[in-house]
Amino acid sequence: MVDLNAVSHWLNNRLTKSLVTEVWIFGSVLQANHEPKDVDVFVKYLDGRSKFIPNLKRDVQSGFAEHFGVPLHTLCLNHSESDEASLFLRSALRNGLRVR
Repeated sequence: MVDLNAVSHWLNNRLTKSLVTEVWIFGSVLQANHEPKDVDVFVKYLDGRSKFIPNLKRDVQSGFAEHFGVPLHTLCLNHSESDEASLFLRSALRNGLRVR
């Protein structure tokens, strides 16, 4: 069983605070009595910082899999992209756990 408090703490410490403004855990990992095959995360970052995201995403995903033993799937959108996808995000994150 994945410990959500440990996941939240780990993500909050690994995702650069000067770049990332919101982090949400969502999906099957939030279902009680369910052993997840992965962890889904939405990451919102500052506009104009897209060049930093591929390396951040790669490093966080590899470190997460090594630490927790399950893959981390990340959806990364900047503020403008997030605003454009707000209907989808509201639906996907309705039962999500906000980390930051």
